[in-house]
Amino acid sequence: DVSVRTQSRSEKTDLLLIEVKDTGKGLSDDEVLKLFHPFSQADASTTRKFGGTGLGLILSRQLARALGGEVELLQSQSSVGSTFAITIDAGMSQSDARSFLKPAQQKAPSMSPGSARALEGMKILVVEDARDNQLLMSRILRLDGAEFEIAENGSIGVDSAVATHFDVILMDVQMPVMDGIEATLELRRRGYEKPIIALTAHAMREDRERCLGLGFDDYMTKPVDRTKLKSLLLRYKSAGLEQDLVSTGELVVS
Repeated sequence: DVSVRTQSRSEKTDLLLIEVKDTGKGLSDDEVLKLFHPFSQADASTTRKFGGTGLGLILSRQLARALGGEVELLQSQSSVGSTFAITIDAGMSQSDARSFLKPAQQKAPSMSPGSARALEGMKILVVEDARDNQLLMSRILRLDGAEFEIAENGSIGVDSAVATHFDVILMDVQMPVMDGIEATLELRRRGYEKPIIALTAHAMREDRERCLGLGFDDYMTKPVDRTKLKSLLLRYKSAGLEQDLVSTGELVVS
């Protein structure tokens, strides 16, 4: 459940107060202490049932503070759920805040897609369990003209990769059922030679080296930047076209 109301800060201005109540697994006292630490989750295993990077709450708090507000845990009960409060100082007068809370009467303007379709002709497999990341990757790839499929865990990703031709696989590292590392090792064991790019929130140099040593061809950190992703995929597109020309005899490499 989500509720939005105003909270008086002074005689002239209000804060927006947003309360979010979920019906998830709830948090233990120990888990509450780790809540606002980056890359920290109640279940940190790579095959956990619930996906994500452990960055959501810390990023939400930073955004709220940048807007003069805060994100706080109001209460949590194991096996029942949690309630969070978000306050935002939007610089509104009390009358503006009341207008903001009224139901919108107009449709939001449609977003026009970007004109560049640099990835047209590429077929990409996205192996990613988190719904928000699936939507983001779909949006980026669609705007840039690529054809793509989504697999929600490593096991499905392996089956899709061996059954269908893909130019590149974008592989999340942490997923339930079968994580990205296990899936990549399985694909390489089966002789799969197409490029596999690791997607992970871990940005340390040793994390990159570890991924490259486990069969990944490249590495990209989350949140994914559209420009960087397109540049990386274009590199593999060019390499693939060159290889096709060599194999057909249209390009001679001396």
